[in-house]
Amino acid sequence: MENILTYLKWRGDLLFKEKAFNKIDSLIFALLSYIEWGEIIKETSVSLPTACLDYCERYDQEHFNKTYSFSPLLSELIHVLPTVLRYREVKLSRYQVVNDKQKEVQFGALCIELAENIVYVSYRGTDISILGWKEDLDMTYLDVIPSQHLAENYLKEIGHQLFKPKKWWKFRDKMPDLYIGGHSKGGNLAMYAAICCDELSPWIKGVYSFDGPGFRKIFYEQHNPSFISDRLHHYIPEASIFGRVLEHCQDPTIIKGYSEGLMQHDAFYWEVDKDHFVYKDTLSKESDQIKLYLDQVLINKSDEEKKTFITLLYKMLDEMKIESINDFTAVGFRQWIRGIKELSMMSKEEYKMFYELLKLMFMQSKSFLYDLIKR
Repeated sequence: MENILTYLKWRGDLLFKEKAFNKIDSLIFALLSYIEWGEIIKETSVSLPTACLDYCERYDQEHFNKTYSFSPLLSELIHVLPTVLRYREVKLSRYQVVNDKQKEVQFGALCIELAENIVYVSYRGTDISILGWKEDLDMTYLDVIPSQHLAENYLKEIGHQLFKPKKWWKFRDKMPDLYIGGHSKGGNLAMYAAICCDELSPWIKGVYSFDGPGFRKIFYEQHNPSFISDRLHHYIPEASIFGRVLEHCQDPTIIKGYSEGLMQHDAFYWEVDKDHFVYKDTLSKESDQIKLYLDQVLINKSDEEKKTFITLLYKMLDEMKIESINDFTAVGFRQWIRGIKELSMMSKEEYKMFYELLKLMFMQSKSFLYDLIKR
């Protein structure tokens, strides 16, 4: 399977001055915000090799399996990165994470400084938490979700530090180029922040959404992205589900993927060739069928219907004490009873929505859950 790990073998010995920053580097940096850096990245910047070595010394494989069950090969990436010459001068800083159940927000961000006056702002996508999935679903009926506000504020803070006079770049030959990206929900946050921070437009060279959802139509009525549209890049795998949810202002670039369905959301299942992705002209029939089905089951419902249903679904999972996708592999009898009680409160139409959405989720994630149970 020739993926981003293969890319590091092919191009890992070439510095950025020898082979310029590209879209695969962007994807790797987007994935770095998923890592729970915690105390490893504090006030000052830390080199990427040092941070990865520190992380691997602190945590064993069981930790990786549990924390990154949504993308198992993240473990291999973190172990490989310290050996990659290309990234030896990369520095990580300003790690921020917010997980607030009361405010219903799951957010993470990371600032990545490259050797050649390039700064990359990486936004975390949906992790293993049910809280994160709830916020994703909330996108379908809320004009703005809490993570989007945090993403905008984070980028503004970075911009204030980078591009104001007499700041830490004053001794550099030139002002840094700014790139922004994220995978899954992180891609949506990257797009949102870049479009809302138009004052940073002169320095933004590229914004990357990797299989990230779009926006409600009202977003484009309130924010005109034309000033930056030539720098917005939307990549999705051929069997994309999440990357086709809601509205995008640009056509996607389709990447050839390994496996099927939900497994292709994991960026390690995207095919690469040297320093670029392998592209497809069309999406798979499965992707088209699922999009149509999901639109019928959820997206095309009224905002009030979606809000009521999603709130009830989240309450059911909360009663069952399911806080992450890992918990689905250890649900006990009493937990199911609590869930059934919440189901009984649904109307006939809500129950139908729940059944259809659950069926879709199961069909798309069965191979993923099987792999999770095996581990």
